Amino acid sequence: MKDLNSSLERFGFCFHKSSVHTARTMMLDDLYLLLNHVSGPNTSREEYLKK
Repeated sequence: MKDLNSSLERFGFCFHKSSVHTARTMMLDDLYLLLNHVSGPNTSREEYLKK
């Protein structure tokens, strides 16, 4: 599990006791922006990585 957490931390995830990911207070504006720049639910990993 530590290896998985280390990999996810590279993408900004935080696993401290009071992180936004464990408190479920992620930035919805950022998520909205991301999802508006991909084509849909079957978007490839490569498309998410563009820009």
